[in-house]
Amino acid sequence: MSNNYCLIMAGGSGTRFWPRSTVKKPKQYLSLFGEKSLIQESVQRFANFIPEESIYVVSAKSQQAILEEQTPNLPKENLIFEPVGKNTLPAIGLAALFIAKKDPDGILIVSPSDHLIQNDELFRQTIESAALIAQKKDGIVTIGITPKFPAT
Repeated sequence: MSNNYCLIMAGGSGTRFWPRSTVKKPKQYLSLFGEKSLIQESVQRFANFIPEESIYVVSAKSQQAILEEQTPNLPKENLIFEPVGKNTLPAIGLAALFIAKKDPDGILIVSPSDHLIQNDELFRQTIESAALIAQKKDGIVTIGITPKFPAT
């Protein structure tokens, strides 16, 4: 998995999980399921099978200090800050430009920073299988839960 890169999206504004989550400390920086914050758990989960130098985080410029504090093992150049938050697609596009410049043949794995994964080994196997399919098909693989009803 030497040409796999992980992008963790961590740009939430802290409004959906109020009062625990605030503008100064959005949900991804909270410790909800243990001692580590959600972003720290996400980084660690991927660092188990992707080198830390291949893990990127995209976030809001206003969250730079807390992101740097919570991800000290990641290279500073792997922390990408949006000047203005414009939601998911622009965040992925911005990070994809950084990674494509470094490795035009790289496989980009995109993940939110605030998910709960209860089986890290199954998660790793799923991600590795999806990355292999994406590489073989030169395409996109989406992993998610099957919706049972419409929701935002």
